[in-house]
Amino acid sequence: MESTLHFTARPPRYDESDLLGSAVRLAAALGPAAVTMAAVARECGAPSGWVYHRLPRRAVLLAELWLRTAGEFQAGHFAALASAQSRTTRAARTHATSSPGAGRTPSRPLCCCTEPMPSAGTGGRSRMPTARPTPTGGFARRCRS
Repeated sequence: MESTLHFTARPPRYDESDLLGSAVRLAAALGPAAVTMAAVARECGAPSGWVYHRLPRRAVLLAELWLRTAGEFQAGHFAALASAQSRTTRAARTHATSSPGAGRTPSRPLCCCTEPMPSAGTGGRSRMPTARPTPTGGFARRCRS
């Protein structure tokens, strides 16, 4: 008869999110110079050895903090852009179905970006609109006026 013992790991008391949150609070309250490994450990309530085990140097701590903060900012920024774009799309759709002549093809382009534009100072050459990336991976065209 063979018996096996199964051990489960103890759940961690702290995680990197706690550590980085403590670093953010320190930086906001006392400035970036106050973000030391020992100060972060005290703020987090974790042993300093645990902090050094997760992030070996202050430079690594600050880099992780920067990456997390930039990622959160970008996620919020893209969410706001998507929300604004959906509101604009809904408003345009409502306007298109409720305005006189809805469904009719316009006789001229609605935007100057649909055709090359002649430009003063370019010797009569047409100037094409620029394209800028959108959060969804496509490109939106915009005039260079």
